[in-house]
Order: sequence, then C-alpha cells, then structure tokens
Amino acid sequence: MTDSAVQWLVVDLEAVGDIDPSAAQALTEAIRLAADEDVTFAFSRVRGPIAVLLERYGLTEILGQDRIFATNRAAAAAFEREP
Repeated sequence: MTDSAVQWLVVDLEAVGDIDPSAAQALTEAIRLAADEDVTFAFSRVRGPIAVLLERYGLTEILGQDRIFATNRAAAAAFEREP
C-alpha cells in the first residue's frame, strides 16, 4: 500500500448506455485496485438501465449502495462528510 493524495474516485455514469461483461469485469477490477490503495470508489448519476446492469453484474453489492449517488453533488457531499 502506498500513500496517495487520492481519497475518492467517483465515476460519473450519466453518458454510459450499456455495461457488458467485459466492462463489468474491468469495473470490478478497478474497485478492487482502489480498495487496495485505500481509495473509496463510487458511481454517480446512475440511471435506470445502468442501475439494473450494475445489480445484474454484482457491482452494486461489491461497491455498496451507499457509494452510488444520484448526482455528482451528492457524491461530493458524502466525501466532505467522511472523517
């Protein structure tokens, strides 16, 4: 583990129209790598069909519902509340 100035990584999914198995695997790996570096990984602006795909591929469970935000501002507010 290394010291990192990065504390959170929020991926804005508003423009994402699909998540296929390869993308789900890549996101799973990104979440794992972030955790290995003590970086909080989160999604913002997740819309209906993408939320369903996150659930289908197990990403919601891996990440936790508390790290999926309706807006970028909500994600930023959650970051500010963290100790």
